[in-house]
Amino acid sequence: MSEDQPTKKKRFSILVCIDGSEESYQGLKEAALFGRGIDADIILMYARLIDQGLHTGGLQMNVIRGNILEWDMDIPGIRYLKKGRQLLLELGNMSVDWEETVTHQNVAGDPLGDHFIQHTNRQGKRIGLKLRTTTDIAQGIIDQQMEYRYDLVVLGGYGRRSLSERLLGLSPMASKVVREAGCSVAVMRPGPEDKQGYLIVVDGSDRGMATVDQTAIFIHRSGRPITLVTIAQDETEISRAQEQLDKVRERLSLLGVQVKETMFRVGDPEQEVLEAGRSFSATVLAAPAPKGQIARLFQEDVVYRILEKSDRSVFLVRSIWDI
Repeated sequence: MSEDQPTKKKRFSILVCIDGSEESYQGLKEAALFGRGIDADIILMYARLIDQGLHTGGLQMNVIRGNILEWDMDIPGIRYLKKGRQLLLELGNMSVDWEETVTHQNVAGDPLGDHFIQHTNRQGKRIGLKLRTTTDIAQGIIDQQMEYRYDLVVLGGYGRRSLSERLLGLSPMASKVVREAGCSVAVMRPGPEDKQGYLIVVDGSDRGMATVDQTAIFIHRSGRPITLVTIAQDETEISRAQEQLDKVRERLSLLGVQVKETMFRVGDPEQEVLEAGRSFSATVLAAPAPKGQIARLFQEDVVYRILEKSDRSVFLVRSIWDI
């Protein structure tokens, strides 16, 4: 997605937040699947704090405004973006002969500022690398999304935290982005990149149905198998659960998306989703309803507890109702 001009035709756009962690690169691999095709753009971004221990010494301003990937400087953000770009080259999402443009923006109080490198092929597909300077990492990601209206934000759930810190759940940064980003968010966790594909949780609400289209767009692009699940809180709700599954499966079929299988479970929604999700590479949930709206099965606290406790990647899908 070009940062200097709004695109005339709506494209599927993905913002991948790179922080050097294992799960951020796992997220990039997933985004590479979603971002296949000439109608999809991928932006890799490293958000860094203003003047974060940066000493440019005698580095000339015309060098600073050049291509940051050509610098022989051990700045973390540049190192991580280089690795991400190389990964996309290896995965076949881009090649070295793409046209390249470089832009720079000064940031008060920081000697480096913002940098954006865009690679474009002859069909118009774009891969961007962004070094963004901010006073708060989470807010920098949220601001980037709000400004350029991405369809999906992908980020690591733990960041560069120690193993003991990971036991505390999501990093504060990831938690803030998940709650405040104006689009769907994929929270990646380290682990097997593919077990049985994606588990889509059907919650039975109108909002849940409204997320089906959004879910179908990015998951279908990946080519991964899809399983649907809904939860009956007791035996009396089993027929309702089956009706919900049939309805969603039919809707996905109309959209050209094939479902591998459907399943329903009886019990506490939170525990049942966590248990079922262990057999899949990622669990997909409708994001909590905005204030003033009522969700039928998965209330806000349940959704966020699943996100916190899951040991697999979790996708929170926002429909146009939420954006």
